[in-house]
Amino acid sequence: MAVRSCRDLATRVAELCAFDNRIILSVVPSGIATSNATSGSPSGRALSNKAASGSPKPLTVAGFDEAGRGALAGPVVVGCVGSVKSNPSGLSITDYLSGLDDSKRVSPKKREKLFGRILLAFCCGVGAASSEEIDRMGIVAASSLAASRAYLSMGNSVDLLLLDRGLSLNKPSIAQLSPTIPPELSFTCGDSKSLRIAAASILAKVTRDRMMTRSAACFPRYEFAKNKGYGTPVHLAALREIGPSPIHRMTFKTVPLA
Repeated sequence: MAVRSCRDLATRVAELCAFDNRIILSVVPSGIATSNATSGSPSGRALSNKAASGSPKPLTVAGFDEAGRGALAGPVVVGCVGSVKSNPSGLSITDYLSGLDDSKRVSPKKREKLFGRILLAFCCGVGAASSEEIDRMGIVAASSLAASRAYLSMGNSVDLLLLDRGLSLNKPSIAQLSPTIPPELSFTCGDSKSLRIAAASILAKVTRDRMMTRSAACFPRYEFAKNKGYGTPVHLAALREIGPSPIHRMTFKTVPLA
């Protein structure tokens, strides 16, 4: 993984923030009154979610991303990151979230640090769907279920949902769990474009990695702490030798064939 300077890291966060701010400024879903952007700017002002005095209430958005869709074992986990709730450090957003990016481009150590900072500064939620639910519903519907759970666990509603392409909350399987769902916008490689989707990818990845590390203590032969349930040679060899564990996804073709 290439080493980037502090200036490069801050510039990257500014780009992610600017993308969200453009959405807040330009998108007005049906039934939502026109509103101004948040007072925090990508150029580095302190974190803020308050409108200027006398201005309309800002459009509120939440970003979503998932972890574990292609794994052979364990849950699929979705993170949800909404409005700023506090600025515990007094730093600019570019400094406070320095290093934020798509979770696949961030080191495990940095992900852990960002995980705590995101939880402190933003309204957040995390949801999961188990391997049993994945087998029963399919991975697409189970991911939607996990996303709905993440949204509900955030504890407050927003005007618009920003999602990495392929993920959605508007599925029949979640209608009873969350009957009222805001409009959605999805983006290809959204976790490398949107601040909130990138932050959600960190929440999902760190949460799921921790879950799989705990599972490794129960099922040590599969080395879940290292592979996080993905089909590495060691994992596949263990499947061939001892068969699947209770947390394997039996509807994934590689599992019964290994």
